[in-house]
Amino acid sequence: NFSIGNLSTQSKNLISTFSTRLTYAIAKHWQLPTEIINAIANQTKVKSARLCESEINTIISNTKIRFEPGKVIINDDNLTVIKSIADVLRTCPEAKFEIQGHTDSSGSEELNQNLSQSRAEAVLFELLNRRVLTSGISAKGYGSISPIADNKTEEGREINRRIEIKLLVETTKDTNKVNKKD
Repeated sequence: NFSIGNLSTQSKNLISTFSTRLTYAIAKHWQLPTEIINAIANQTKVKSARLCESEINTIISNTKIRFEPGKVIINDDNLTVIKSIADVLRTCPEAKFEIQGHTDSSGSEELNQNLSQSRAEAVLFELLNRRVLTSGISAKGYGSISPIADNKTEEGREINRRIEIKLLVETTKDTNKVNKKD
């Protein structure tokens, strides 16, 4: 006999979250009154896309997702950061984000482009492994075109090997119009 009581706490939480999010999506789709949608949103702790972006930026600024030269491997420190980001992303299921991979200037432009794309995809894959709905999240590699530090020093190159997560669009609650972020 199947019993919810036999499931792990993690499985129970996942079922509860999925059930509440499905209810929220149905309520929005059927354009139920705002107070009902807001009550469901409060129950699921749905946040605005901009608040989620701010929280993600805070996490990344405190502990960056960085990579060794020429590598795509996500180390244990990065997994802790990705878990924190996943927790935030689950609270803003309708937001559209882009995971941006960046490299230092070592190597060819083509190599850096491919490496940065692979790194961004590795982060996306890890978010998926943490049960984040990734349909609104894309991964894009930017190579070495956007350095934030001097590529002439090892410290600068390390800083430039990074992941950023940017909000692509935000849907306003009142008008349901999509505003592109600059």
